[in-house]
Amino acid sequence: MKTFARQRWSVSSAIIILISLINLFQNKVSAEICTVCSNATHVMNDETARVVWPPGNTDGTGLECSDIADKAVNGYFSNCTVLHSYSDLICQCGPEEEPFTCSLCGDGVELPEPGRMVAGKTCAEWQDFATLLAPAMDCPYYQTSIAAYCGCDSSQPNFFEGFCKLCDDKILPNYNKKVAFVDGSQKYCVNVELEVNIYSNNYDCAYQQDKFKTACACSSDGPELPTLSPTNDLSPAADNTLHVSFLFKILPIASVLLLVN
Repeated sequence: MKTFARQRWSVSSAIIILISLINLFQNKVSAEICTVCSNATHVMNDETARVVWPPGNTDGTGLECSDIADKAVNGYFSNCTVLHSYSDLICQCGPEEEPFTCSLCGDGVELPEPGRMVAGKTCAEWQDFATLLAPAMDCPYYQTSIAAYCGCDSSQPNFFEGFCKLCDDKILPNYNKKVAFVDGSQKYCVNVELEVNIYSNNYDCAYQQDKFKTACACSSDGPELPTLSPTNDLSPAADNTLHVSFLFKILPIASVLLLVN
């Protein structure tokens, strides 16, 4: 009797195992190989977003988009269409974003003068700098200032709209001109003009034009005047005051002149 019972149990166990295997096989057969996004060329832009799964689940659990990506390629989901109805939106599927590049002359336009020297750099080097190092928010200033001196087309009526030109109604006549500061440092007028525009919220354009128009030789009438500027601080608080070291230099000369007279 015990032997018969054991045999019945063994048969029953075998049947249960067989049914489980059949169900598992059927689930595998019905499973699909999915992608997170319905468009295979799109990417998910939010990997940590959570998709409620299975649909209608109310216990607050679910799968993060990154988990869905791992499971989808292994046949975890039985219906890709149902999956995509959730994942496309929640995982923010969309085209892969192109890396930002700042083209001095505008999109798809090559530099007319890549070898031209502007403020100590070739225009090609300025292009590399704008692309690799300049913040994206500063790109429009490079596309106006540096672009104009590198031969990009600046003939459009609104090309300089909102841009502070140090020489008022024209671009710098000598883009390789330097400003000499009383602390012994120097800076190209192009760089000064660029900085004035990048930090335009802090600087008054008319003040900067008045401050640097002589130093940057904006006037084409007569000889260039000495390029003295009080400091390399471009803020309006920097006044045109006479430097103390300059007084020590001229006092001996003034004394000699007085003795001679």
